[in-house]
Amino acid sequence: MSGQTVRRWYGHAPRGFQNFAEAFAAADADRPEARAMLLSVLADRETSELARATAAADLEPRLDQTTIEALERALTDDHPVVRRSAVASLRLLPMPERVHLLAPRPSRPANLRRA
Repeated sequence: MSGQTVRRWYGHAPRGFQNFAEAFAAADADRPEARAMLLSVLADRETSELARATAAADLEPRLDQTTIEALERALTDDHPVVRRSAVASLRLLPMPERVHLLAPRPSRPANLRRA
């Protein structure tokens, strides 16, 4: 079905279920909106774990309090690849902050600290 047909039938352009390509393109181009788009991909549990892991990795050069908090939440993700990517993205933080974020906690599985 062509895009024009979809527009005519539904009144809007065709949309897929994968909404992360624009975020990755924005990150690759270092566009200002990339940070917010990547945060959205990372937070969306309906998005595949590989896309969320990629979003976490692409947030590394964009660390600020908001991204650090999002990456900290990603440390408890159900999928190891997302947790691993979040750990790796925090490596640029000063050691005391990393230790605080990555230290074992009763509420966090032990395998989070492996990176």
